[in-house]
Amino acid sequence: MINSQFSTINIREVLSDDKELSKVVRQLLDLKKDSAENLLRRTTSTAYRRIYEHLTSVLDRATVILSKPEPNDISEIIIGLSKGLILIEYQFERNEINQALSIELKKILTNLLDSVEETNAIKKFERARTLLDALTVLVYKYAR
Repeated sequence: MINSQFSTINIREVLSDDKELSKVVRQLLDLKKDSAENLLRRTTSTAYRRIYEHLTSVLDRATVILSKPEPNDISEIIIGLSKGLILIEYQFERNEINQALSIELKKILTNLLDSVEETNAIKKFERARTLLDALTVLVYKYAR
């Protein structure tokens, strides 16, 4: 369940189960400003957009690569996700993104990095994209 503490979400479970993802997306979209504050405080929509644009391009490219019968560009995915980790940390250090949000975004990327060679990895990347899209709505609704 999502409340003012986003960390109550089990990212691994969300990226592994469609029903859990759907539940979390609905909860994110229903959050009111006061409940979203711990997650978004200090986050600028510009900083998040930079992160979002990078991550979604990596995730979209990953789903293309992983949909091949024998994906051979796994290193492209790993490098893209690693750059995403750097970008998140950079925006956090610039005080442009909240620590809670940066931690959760890094959890998503770390989970994807850990599972990039699994047989069901493509589904995790698709779920991660959906979760990022829901977070984007929240950011544009309430971020500064």
